[in-house]
Amino acid sequence: MSWEHDGPNEYFLRVQARVCTGPEQSRPLGLSPDDELQPERALELVMQSLREELASAQRVSLAQMGAFFTAMTLRRRFEGPGAWTEGERRAFDGVRSQLLDDLPDAIVALIEPTADRSCSDGDALAAAVRRIVRGEHLGTVETRAALEIVLSGHAHPALAAAMLIGQRMNIETHDESLAYLHATSPPCATIELSSLMHVGQPYNGSVRSFRPALFAAAVSAALGTPTLLHGVHRMPPKDGITEEQMIRALGQQHDLDEDLARTTLLDSAIGFAFVDREQLRPGASSLIALRTHIKKRPVFATTEKLHLVLRASGHNHMICGYFHPGYGAKMLALMRDHRLDTEIVLKGREGSTDPSLRSRHRDDAHAMNQCHVRRRLGNTWEPSSLKIDPAALGIRRWPKARPPLHAEEAAALACRGLRGEHGPVRDSIALSAATKHHILAQTPSLESSLRAAYRVIDNGDAWDRMQRFLAASAGAQLMTTQ
Repeated sequence: MSWEHDGPNEYFLRVQARVCTGPEQSRPLGLSPDDELQPERALELVMQSLREELASAQRVSLAQMGAFFTAMTLRRRFEGPGAWTEGERRAFDGVRSQLLDDLPDAIVALIEPTADRSCSDGDALAAAVRRIVRGEHLGTVETRAALEIVLSGHAHPALAAAMLIGQRMNIETHDESLAYLHATSPPCATIELSSLMHVGQPYNGSVRSFRPALFAAAVSAALGTPTLLHGVHRMPPKDGITEEQMIRALGQQHDLDEDLARTTLLDSAIGFAFVDREQLRPGASSLIALRTHIKKRPVFATTEKLHLVLRASGHNHMICGYFHPGYGAKMLALMRDHRLDTEIVLKGREGSTDPSLRSRHRDDAHAMNQCHVRRRLGNTWEPSSLKIDPAALGIRRWPKARPPLHAEEAAALACRGLRGEHGPVRDSIALSAATKHHILAQTPSLESSLRAAYRVIDNGDAWDRMQRFLAASAGAQLMTTQ
């Protein structure tokens, strides 16, 4: 059984985007008579799919049903704006007996968590899901055992979707997150480097702005910090522009694997690398199809940024981006599993490690450009924080530009910025690299690190490193124009 056989139904994906999220974000269906997303329409699509009255590509998939009914069951416990409405209750009551008769047993168990019709005794995934839809949390061992079934590709798609959506909607605990981190972490080999910066970006890319982290890595390398990024070519639900897409847009054809990463990291004239996670754990790539069907981000969206792909023989430092309040602390706690020398989380653009160029004068948990650091000092840790104010650094407030439409456009913009063309792209690249440099090198000020970043951009050092990286990757001559 595969979640790739049918659907996903596009209308139902919008339904899932409304309800398959946390206690503070979920919103009911049918908020008004004019609301496009009505509970009656959603349930009718489920029934039409079960009766095979829709074309295969238009059916609500089993994974979609699993995510939806899990979300609706969990929402019964929500209070406030995310709770069920009377309209939703009437819609469900009208078809409840038909749903229980026609739905597969695995999905019935999501509607009636006390039912035991979903699996044979000893099925770790079904047992875990029954607890999840009751709003319970699992331990690390239980979560890991269930995830192994999901990752095997043999899980019932509704149960796989129920687990990924349900644990996120329950607000995953540290123990549960740790299981997700370990479930897809690649084997971590050692590389002979005195220091290595691990950069964790959202795997689903960027749609609202240019993302400079790849090009900032060339600047970081020029400033003396070998830097490693990782990701995939595309990832739902955002399906935004990723680092790998930009590398491919610049002509690179080689597999972005661990061997290539070693080559470019150990080359003192390059000093940075990008690894395609699908090259390291091919089985994990099957999750991309499932994540298309569940629509909302699972716990993996947090933990995949924290992967340690290679470990330096010397010092290891990690920076990861986050967006939602509370996740910075969650990620710092998970980083401790890696025994790092420096742990950094940054609330950057679209959850990335790239600071916004716009100054925002607010101090609450939603404020952008907040950076929290934990530095190892022997057997103790020294915490610190940094608030990045671009205006105070002398960065011009550029007019808001439309985001790149595709990877080719983003890569072309980045190359012009990395070659010194003044504008928001050059500033974005420099500020992203300067923030990391200031924290790791403990420079006197962020301003001095920013000046150093501009210097290696303007003197061509960072651009030369990017050329060499692409040449090493593609086996081509150095780029001369872009």
